[in-house]
Amino acid sequence: MKNFLSNKVKLSILSALFGMVLFTNCEKDEQEDLNDQTITEKGNGVFVINEGAFQNENSSLSYIDKISGEIHNDLFYDVNNRLLGDVFQSMEIINQSAYLVVNNSGVIEVVDTKTIELKATIDGFTSPRYILPVDESTAYVSDLFAGKIWIVNLSDNTIEDGIEFPGGWSEALVKTGKNVFVTAPNANKVYVIDHISHTITDSLEVLPQPGSMAIDKYGMLWVLSEGTWEGETGGLTAIDPGTPEITTELPFADDSGFHSSLTVNKAGDILYYIGNDIWEFSVDETALPSVPLIENQGEYFYGMGISPSTGNIYVTDAIDFNQKGKVLQFTSEGDKINSFDGGIVPAGFVFY
Repeated sequence: MKNFLSNKVKLSILSALFGMVLFTNCEKDEQEDLNDQTITEKGNGVFVINEGAFQNENSSLSYIDKISGEIHNDLFYDVNNRLLGDVFQSMEIINQSAYLVVNNSGVIEVVDTKTIELKATIDGFTSPRYILPVDESTAYVSDLFAGKIWIVNLSDNTIEDGIEFPGGWSEALVKTGKNVFVTAPNANKVYVIDHISHTITDSLEVLPQPGSMAIDKYGMLWVLSEGTWEGETGGLTAIDPGTPEITTELPFADDSGFHSSLTVNKAGDILYYIGNDIWEFSVDETALPSVPLIENQGEYFYGMGISPSTGNIYVTDAIDFNQKGKVLQFTSEGDKINSFDGGIVPAGFVFY
């Protein structure tokens, strides 16, 4: 706008004001037209979570249309005409809404899944990480610094209460039966919460720095412990959620580095994770693989998701964590089939 007006300094004040009104009305009309559109189509798209660079307010939401094969970046901004916030951590689709967890901004933005129009903002968090619906009207939200699991009322999108969390930093959330399992990276534990009474009923000690989790075809809960930058080794741990007891513990090799992004295919028989390369592990095996499925070719693999409809593997390349990254698509056999230009620090996926 400033450049537009500076090129017309010879206009009278009246003309300038008229131009501003006209420009504003056109902008409003264009925004209303965009807001009226159904941008996404269930079953045909993939949302991409772009974290953005810490404290730079440049996180964003992208959407890959699987029919056209195109990616739409900056989707939240284009529809709502404002920035999403600082560090877009995760996203969950609940009913007809998408809950965008914006970590360093301390909020969850609630948008319509079809139009991406903003419906509500939930604030009052310290540093939210992930959201998980536990029944029709309630969700849990983990938090980096709060020392509690937040209880969110999904009917009016407000914080209702909190569960004191002895593990400090709470991370991934998985529900099975009446229990919610929560990883506590700093405590090296997985906590068990009865979501009926909202009370912690148990905890299990696992390998260093547990992060992501997945449930396999047998109903077993797998926990990926990332390991620490100080050299403590992580690994995979299987938990029988009905007991709950640890049934399997598979440490990574001492020199294998940092691991992350545990996910599972639709059949529940193959686990995938990042450890510099992309690895696959059959839940029927008793030892971790020694050869990666997809070998790193200079990328910085950062986030991953498995398409429930095709089994294709979507992986992000964060490059240097400052410039716009890449989204790479592979077949389940590890053959590369597509590449997209994403936002800054693409970090995860939600298949819609």
